[in-house]
Amino acid sequence: MRMPKMPSLFAILPETSYPLRSQLLTLRKPNSLSYTEAMIQGLVQLFLFQALGELLSKFALPFIPGPVLGLVLLLAFLALRGHVPASMDMVGSGILQHLGLLFIPASVGVVLYLPILQANAWAITAALVLSVLATVAVTALVLKLFAKKDSAP
Repeated sequence: MRMPKMPSLFAILPETSYPLRSQLLTLRKPNSLSYTEAMIQGLVQLFLFQALGELLSKFALPFIPGPVLGLVLLLAFLALRGHVPASMDMVGSGILQHLGLLFIPASVGVVLYLPILQANAWAITAALVLSVLATVAVTALVLKLFAKKDSAP
């Protein structure tokens, strides 16, 4: 028994519901990359920046984590370029669509260490409240500092 042919995803979704639709359609032109090739190219570019950050962290700045340096390098690259390449945009959009899956390991860890968390609940609560208050205070001070600079003649 033959399976009926499924309609294309692009035929089902309206133009506005998928922001990369036009980019994906342009990737199907004969002289351009296919969707898979563009995704692989975007992943390789992102992994390259992470690897450069790890190298920089290992040999030059050991007190800053490699992924953070990789993100700074990526930010500098994108600022110099002036726009995000389509392949990186597709990979980033794909990761963001499934971002919720990254919370599953953390949830499993919470359930696994629940007795320890319950035993230290007051200390954890105090640390969370104090860190939130400190964050709000520092943010307010920085905002006040920058507001004075903006209002100065």
